[in-house]
Amino acid sequence: MKTKTLLTLVTVGAMAAPMYAALTHVPNQALALRTDGLNVGDPNDQFTGAIPSNDGTGALISSINVNSEALGLANGTPLNGDNFDWAFTFQFHDADGAFSFTENFDDRVQINITPIVSAINLASTGANGPTHQDTSWNTRTYADYSFGSGGWFHAEVILTEDGGGALSAGGIGFGYSNAASTGTEGDYGLIGDGAVFDADGGLDWGSAIIPEPSSSLIAALGGMLLFLRRRR
Repeated sequence: MKTKTLLTLVTVGAMAAPMYAALTHVPNQALALRTDGLNVGDPNDQFTGAIPSNDGTGALISSINVNSEALGLANGTPLNGDNFDWAFTFQFHDADGAFSFTENFDDRVQINITPIVSAINLASTGANGPTHQDTSWNTRTYADYSFGSGGWFHAEVILTEDGGGALSAGGIGFGYSNAASTGTEGDYGLIGDGAVFDADGGLDWGSAIIPEPSSSLIAALGGMLLFLRRRR
């Protein structure tokens, strides 16, 4: 009986696993995660905070707005305090693979871009774009990417704060353009509030996450386990 019970549990687990692992696309949402206690002393551990994961580690937010501490708080990313990283991830579609970002965040910024299969398949389809870093204060920078062809891309953005206020040092704190940089801040929009992404079948940007199991699935598994306990 114990052998049969074990085999039944393994079978149920195998059937349920894909239901947990399948990704779903949440439109117009980024994942965000703050790590405190960084960037203290020497050596500096900037850009080493935890990265949001698609299994639910991190919060879904509708806009990345770090233009001020008040706007950061209003959009679910409080910028108060010192010595922290905010890490953001999201996926987006670009028709020709040429796009750019701008930032003027105090203190530092890192951007990583990876070409991926689709909005719900984050497997890489090629080499990452160049890592963009700005480790100076109060300096607007532009990050240009040209992948040669369009498709879906995974973005990882890390904003680092040492002390003395975390916000834009002037103008848009972090923005996106679906074209190559012209060095003009006005060409960029906030992620989730002005930035324009190229559509792919009605989707343009968002986050791939593993959805929580449905209540019916939980009830079915619970009933199965109860039945097995009674038969032992």
